[in-house]
Amino acid sequence: MLINNHIDLRLLRSFIVLAKSTGYVKAAEILNLSQSALSQQMRDLTNVLGQNIFEKIGRKSVLTSFGKDLLSQVEPIVGNLDEVLLTLRNNSNKAAGVINIGATNTYLKALVIPACIDLFITNPEIKITLKAGSAKNLIDDLNEGGIDIGILPDDYKTQNLQHQFLFREHFSLIGKKIKLRKFPNKINLKMIEEEELALLNKNFLMRQKIDFQCKSDGVSLNARLEVSSMDDLIQIAKTGKVIVIGSPVACYGEQDLVSLEIEGNHLSRDATIYWRQGAHQTIAMKNFIQLVIEKANHF
Repeated sequence: MLINNHIDLRLLRSFIVLAKSTGYVKAAEILNLSQSALSQQMRDLTNVLGQNIFEKIGRKSVLTSFGKDLLSQVEPIVGNLDEVLLTLRNNSNKAAGVINIGATNTYLKALVIPACIDLFITNPEIKITLKAGSAKNLIDDLNEGGIDIGILPDDYKTQNLQHQFLFREHFSLIGKKIKLRKFPNKINLKMIEEEELALLNKNFLMRQKIDFQCKSDGVSLNARLEVSSMDDLIQIAKTGKVIVIGSPVACYGEQDLVSLEIEGNHLSRDATIYWRQGAHQTIAMKNFIQLVIEKANHF
């Protein structure tokens, strides 16, 4: 609804969601509106602004140059306003609101959940939704506004996201202490060529890096088991029957397991935290990011 050419904030909020999503269907779902209602809102916003904010390219609606400028200007303003109103409503100077966080399973357990618990202690008004997913899906969710913060391995080049390096982890041989005691502290793939191993399947970037290192070193590993999650690898290692190659972060806190770093130029990955470029960072988000950075110092 428009009153005396002033813009209803609901139109701007809807515009921000639509601009960050894959299209009207997804945005309408997030906003709990019908597609026709959302379309009418965008027509109202276009009329009051006097310029097109979306244009059709093929079957897709994309932001015009004016629409991109509008998004970069209004998103932080609306975000700040919503945060102030929420804080006043709760009659508190503590961080409040909802944060949507995504992470790969390993980082969810080792970094995100501990950081969330610490955040809850001093900020009782905060609510958090967590999502585990693959790195590719998390990048898509960040670009579409489905999550506010993502924590995943390696540096994904995308102009829409900002990121910060957390730590580098080197792939490791993981197993029970009695199973690994025959190995020196520094090992390479050649030393474990005859061992019965469990690995992630070839869909994972970690496995692709391992295979590339094997090719570089002229090594053929004896992969007896291939699995689809790091959790599965850890459970296999805990049986004491088979050793695995995986993330040392995944066995953090597992007292029954030890890990030995494997040497190799390609056998590492960077834990990285991402957020959408230009998006308003609430106090809650900033506090969470700081806690994750502190947790990352343990690795």
